[in-house]
Amino acid sequence: MTIKNRKLWEQRTHVKDCVTYAPTGTYEFAREIDNAVDAGIEAVRDTLKFNGLDSLGDDRCADLEAHIYGFLKESNPERWSEFVRAEAFGKHCEDPATRDRIVENARRSKESLDEALAR
Repeated sequence: MTIKNRKLWEQRTHVKDCVTYAPTGTYEFAREIDNAVDAGIEAVRDTLKFNGLDSLGDDRCADLEAHIYGFLKESNPERWSEFVRAEAFGKHCEDPATRDRIVENARRSKESLDEALAR
């Protein structure tokens, strides 16, 4: 079996990578998205289990996860740029050499912003 909506799955995966690699205190919206999608999947599984039904953990579950991500993205058009920034950060983390540079830039940017706000 394969994931049917590959584009949404890739976007979702990039957000997960953003959450994994972004320095603490940056890309908080990505963490909110990630938590919301994870909570949605768990709610579906818990509901099925509560009703005595099984749920498979295969590509169909990944498809559901991708669709929940797409649903969140379409339901929040005013925050579209935040979704895209999280996806872009995560996508650039695929290559370890690029990832190190991107993560360091994000860390320095956060430090500079924190210093400016402290003044």
